[in-house]
Amino acid sequence: MERCKADMKERGIAGINLITGSSGFLPEFYERHGFSREARVILMGMEL
Repeated sequence: MERCKADMKERGIAGINLITGSSGFLPEFYERHGFSREARVILMGMEL
């Protein structure tokens, strides 16, 4: 994860956004790597 973030920074990428489930181990995994939960974003979907 750290190498990936460093590579993106070297390429001039200003930020990273990702989508993950709200349960399970992934939210905690990403938080340990510096990500924080966004309060300003709403993910909307629809099943057909």
